[in-house]
Amino acid sequence: MELREELFKNPPVEFRSVPFWSWNDRLEREELIRQLQSFKEQGIGGGFMHSRVGLITPYLSKEWMELVRACAEWAEANGMTVWLYDEDSYPSGFAGGIVPAMDDDFRQKGLEMRISENPDEASEPEVIAVFAAKMEGDRPVDPLPIPKEEAARRVEDGYKLLIFSVITAPRSSWFNGETYIDTCNPRAVRAFIEVTHEAYLREVGELFGRSIPGIFTDEPQFAPANRGKGPTLPWTSGFERIFREAKGYDLLRHLPSLFFRIGDWRRVRFDYWETMTRRFLSSFCRQVYLWCEEHNLKLTGHYWEHSFPSPTMTGATMPVYEFMHYPGIDCLFNEYEHPSRIQFGNVVMCKEVSSVAEQLGKERVLSETYGGSGWNLTFADQKRIGDWEFVLGVNFLNQHLSLYSLKGCRKRDYPPSFLDHQPWWGEYRHLADYFARLSYALSRGVRRAELLVLHPACSTWVLYNPVGDNSELNELASRFRALSKRLCELRIDFDYGDELLMERHAWAEGGRLKIGRCEYRVV
Repeated sequence: MELREELFKNPPVEFRSVPFWSWNDRLEREELIRQLQSFKEQGIGGGFMHSRVGLITPYLSKEWMELVRACAEWAEANGMTVWLYDEDSYPSGFAGGIVPAMDDDFRQKGLEMRISENPDEASEPEVIAVFAAKMEGDRPVDPLPIPKEEAARRVEDGYKLLIFSVITAPRSSWFNGETYIDTCNPRAVRAFIEVTHEAYLREVGELFGRSIPGIFTDEPQFAPANRGKGPTLPWTSGFERIFREAKGYDLLRHLPSLFFRIGDWRRVRFDYWETMTRRFLSSFCRQVYLWCEEHNLKLTGHYWEHSFPSPTMTGATMPVYEFMHYPGIDCLFNEYEHPSRIQFGNVVMCKEVSSVAEQLGKERVLSETYGGSGWNLTFADQKRIGDWEFVLGVNFLNQHLSLYSLKGCRKRDYPPSFLDHQPWWGEYRHLADYFARLSYALSRGVRRAELLVLHPACSTWVLYNPVGDNSELNELASRFRALSKRLCELRIDFDYGDELLMERHAWAEGGRLKIGRCEYRVV
């Protein structure tokens, strides 16, 4: 693609950064337009209209929609864009609590395992399987599936009970008194689309693909419900049937293998995680993507991309990117290793998304960047963090975040904030133009790597232990991260190959392995 000097000097709006625009108070049209004007003056392309903590204007109300329209119409008249955000807070899917309130079957589920000596617990209504076993320390030996009615006799004979229950997430104030949803339930996801996406379609649909180019989805996941009584794994309504149709055997007779290394545990774990991952891809990822495709919206945002090596959020990270027009990550904090998660400095999460973008021909790669870095984040810090991401494949900067209001607790919502309450705001255009030029230049070409590194996501399915030691899993992750970092240090460019994506998009030809539009000489 051609790189034009005049566009490099002054990149058009589609290459300019778009921050999270935190709508977090009683919103007023005049103040929203004033803030949009301030964005424009500092070289920013627009904002993601994002409901956040502190919002007083009712989410998705008539007043809300009128303000969305006002901002979109002003943006169109002034050469800017405003993007939708699909949730009231995050993670995406619960529509501010509306969706889980519709149907108990829409609520987040979990498969809970308890070791008990109380036979009454085996009779609880959510119990789906009971096993009797002798114990060697914390490990059951040769667990045997039994009817619930036999639990008391088995306990009298000195056995422990392994009790497996399908539980529902407890209600939480974070979800406005409701729960997160079962994202592997297609009906629940369809309800989310009807409540959220189709409401925007009715109100401002004629601006889709114009001043409203797309919509952001934020951290959708299938993490398990947990009530604290025992370790849990992801679950969804009807999963026993889904699994049997996919794998040809009864998962309920093999549930202990998911939690302990007993029986044919490698096969059972692999089959379980593969089935759950594919269900999430079809239920949430593909369904939302196809709706956006049909209605002229670019789907962007990010999943829980820094959870590797744990598979408990999405199963595998790379396959979800197939179902995004502009796949993305988040890169929060201002240090190489945050106590709770590795983001800045995490080569793996950047190479995962950039590999899929190159292989499947996705022009833009977004990063939600800078959140939680603090009010004292300098221009030098901002450039350092952004440069690191852009070297590794990002080309669409989404600053976290621009706070509509700083009143009360709002000022503590993962600062910094990119607006005129910052003393440096009048000089921000220098950085905005810099990243816009990088975005333009790095969106014009096609990166070619001849080395493919097989991603071990599917290996984590076997090694992940919901109970006990995960040292083998962590060793795998450590070696994979070290290899990726060392290749970068040696200036050897590479892509990752994900097994689920390769199943759909890879073939061998002429001594090369091809994935989508990319081809590799060395694997």
